[in-house]
Amino acid sequence: ESPALAFCELLKQQNVPFTVFDPMLSDAIIKRYNFAPGKPAAVDILVVATDHSRLSEDAKKLIHSSTIVIDGRNVFIQKKGKVVIGVGRKIQ
Repeated sequence: ESPALAFCELLKQQNVPFTVFDPMLSDAIIKRYNFAPGKPAAVDILVVATDHSRLSEDAKKLIHSSTIVIDGRNVFIQKKGKVVIGVGRKIQ
């Protein structure tokens, strides 16, 4: 099972509002997990839990100058948004 699902469950248990966007999953599948499906739009915090090839294109819609990016897949090697916090590293 995907670590992203466990992370979403943790957010849900803590009553943290969030949406899930994964271009590889339909809204119906996301809803089956009782998560709210999201669409690519500017966000305050972006958690990268997958490394789909579409991510670089979607990032243009998701990340704005004050977005905090938590990159669990080390996809971003350059700063995007306000800051990128990656696994074992931080890009200022």
